[in-house]
This record gives sequence, C-alpha cells and structure tokens, in this order.
Amino acid sequence: VPTQYCRWLGVCNAEVGVKQLQADPSAFLGMFISRQGLPNLLPTALGGFLAGMLLGETEYRHQVESVIRPFRDVLLGLFFITIGTLLDMRLLFEQGWLVLLLVLVLSFVKTAVVVLVATSSAGSWTKALRTGLVVAQGGEFGFAILTLMLNDQLASPAIVQPLLAAIVVTMPLSPFV
Repeated sequence: VPTQYCRWLGVCNAEVGVKQLQADPSAFLGMFISRQGLPNLLPTALGGFLAGMLLGETEYRHQVESVIRPFRDVLLGLFFITIGTLLDMRLLFEQGWLVLLLVLVLSFVKTAVVVLVATSSAGSWTKALRTGLVVAQGGEFGFAILTLMLNDQLASPAIVQPLLAAIVVTMPLSPFV
C-alpha cells in the first residue's frame, strides 16, 4: 500500500508541474512515516530512512530527487556537523591504539564479508577483493546506529565513542584505497 501511495503521489506531482507543490506531498509522506507511521516501533531516523526508500522505489524518483536536491546538501552537512559534535577528540589521542585496532578490525571484517559474498558474482577473486577494499570503510548508517545507541542509552559512551572514532577515521582513508 505505501508504494502504491508513492506512485499515486508521483502521478499527482507530475500533473501539477509546480516544484513547491511537488515537494510538499513528498515531504509530508517522509514526515508522516518517520514520525507517525509506525508509532513506538521505529525510531524517527529509521522511519525517515524507510520513507526515503519508499519514495526511491517509485518511477518518479528522479523528479523527487531533483526537487529535494537543494535540501539534501544542507541536511547532509548538518548530519556530519552533528556527528562531529558527538565525537570526543580527546579519545583519538588518549586511546589512539584502541581506535587504530577498531579501524583495522572494521576494515578487515567488512573486506572479508564482501569478498566472500562478491566472489560468486564478480567472477574472480581479485575483483571481489578490490570491491571489498573499496567498501571497507565505515559509513553514515554506522553513524546513525551509534547515535541511536548513544541517545537511547543502549550502550555507554565508553563503548560508543571508540566505535564512532573508528568510523570517522576510516572515512577519509577510503579515497586512498
């Protein structure tokens, strides 16, 4: 049903032709699913992610993307700024060995899993290894999960902060692989 609503929403947007009127129903759907769609079952951030996935599966995803593009860059910058404020920079200097160990473990485990999965579809072991090295760094989804764990007090900051620091350290390393 939600995908059918998204498709209907896209048809309505295509008929209207005004960009502001195209953005409003898409934004409403995203806010509705993230906040009220599944009360007490999903965190707001995960609901927003689900809404984005639903909107991205319609045939009008390019139109929705062009409408929200100006907001995307601002919100992406805001996301990384908030993650940066959560990171305890003293940890990098005080427990640098732990962060380095977590970086190595994260990179090795992600590479190994991707190599195992991609070997069958890539055709060769070297292509699978290259793919594993390219995606070995931590990503935004890890930030979101760690932030939820920290905000909901599911784990102590002593556990979350080194993991957060390890993900932050792996991200700038990805262009050098």
